[in-house]
Amino acid sequence: FFTQGSRKIIIEQDVIPSVAPPAVAPLAADLMLGFGNAIEYHGSVGIPDWWDNVDEITIRTPGGIGDFLWIYSKLVGSGKKINVICQKEKYTRLKPFAELLPNVKSFRYEEMPGVGSHEFWNFWKNNLDESPAVLQANTHLEAGRRLELFLPALSTSFHFDIKCPEESIKSINHKLGSWKDSNDLIGVYVSNHWNKDLGKSIYMWGSKEWGDFIKTYYKLHPKSKIVIVGGKSIDMQFSDEVSGALYGRRVPHKNLCGTTAGECVALLKKLRYFIAFPSGLPIL
Repeated sequence: FFTQGSRKIIIEQDVIPSVAPPAVAPLAADLMLGFGNAIEYHGSVGIPDWWDNVDEITIRTPGGIGDFLWIYSKLVGSGKKINVICQKEKYTRLKPFAELLPNVKSFRYEEMPGVGSHEFWNFWKNNLDESPAVLQANTHLEAGRRLELFLPALSTSFHFDIKCPEESIKSINHKLGSWKDSNDLIGVYVSNHWNKDLGKSIYMWGSKEWGDFIKTYYKLHPKSKIVIVGGKSIDMQFSDEVSGALYGRRVPHKNLCGTTAGECVALLKKLRYFIAFPSGLPIL
């Protein structure tokens, strides 16, 4: 049902199933882009009959932090406990972060045959009626569609609780030293994944570009306390190179790459601004 004057769309039950057919998905995306949040869903769009009768569900997801957080954003509002089976990969970075989410009951890595390179995204069916449900929102989002339209019968939570252990807070305060109570902490996330210094195929800033940018920012905002943020192992090499570039440019900073998941969350909560490329930590 469409009304042009009030700009409201009402989508009746099962018009957009959990896996939208090729002809429906682009239309749904266009509607969302054109009408924003002026959309009402009537009925149980894509929700299986047994959904309200269970307290927990089991899902399979890709291995990135951001990959999983999109899915969690759609499931957390249900209040159900989530058993996570994650695609096993070289960098097992998701597990410690997922375990900080209150609704995650269990987490394990598992080989997923046939999941690789260009065939990767075709593996994920996004059908809640399967057990375990095989879910990924990346393809949906990269096509320009809003997260609300992914599994649309489920609410979308952009803000949710993340446990932050007391020992992690104490540890990050110790590492920040005299900066721990500053209101001017500026986080900078650099990564080994995509930077031309390390010969990656997708070129993003190297240490020179990051150094020049942060130097320029610091000259404009000299009260800022620059903190390099990063994962426990994967990002340390490049973070050290950026730190060296900042020392050469005489920019005061702390290189805190190498924190635990709990420490990273405690640090993110303290930041005034966070400068990063699109990846798991800025999504977090």
